[in-house]
Amino acid sequence: MPRQSQRHIPPWVWPSTLVALALGTVALSWCLQPVGGGVSFLGQPLDQACPYLLETGDPCPNCGFTRAVMWTGRGQPWRGAPLHPAGTALVMWIVFGGVIGGRRLLWRRYDAWRVPWPILVGWALLCMVGLYAGTWVVRLLV
Repeated sequence: MPRQSQRHIPPWVWPSTLVALALGTVALSWCLQPVGGGVSFLGQPLDQACPYLLETGDPCPNCGFTRAVMWTGRGQPWRGAPLHPAGTALVMWIVFGGVIGGRRLLWRRYDAWRVPWPILVGWALLCMVGLYAGTWVVRLLV
């Protein structure tokens, strides 16, 4: 049986990825511009009518998510949170990950600020499932 080769991934790869993801998210938020009740991406309107809203008359689970990402990535989470709390939480989580990655790179301590995985999974479930689905359920009930 042939031996499997093991690749050694340098320890700086993951922190660099966190920093790149955070910078990319913030850059994306600046590529989005508010247009009326919707947004445009690099000048192209993205505010086509939502098929779910047209069909059911109820807002879809994503209503407000893009605008929340736009405002939060621009450093104005108080404008993004009322639109969609999960979008605001996601951007803040990504930016916080970038801060952690940057700290790990600068101090070359690649395990600094390590959080146990059950806490990360719980946080992800709370933010992404709880806020995402919870926001939609509240909107449907109101």
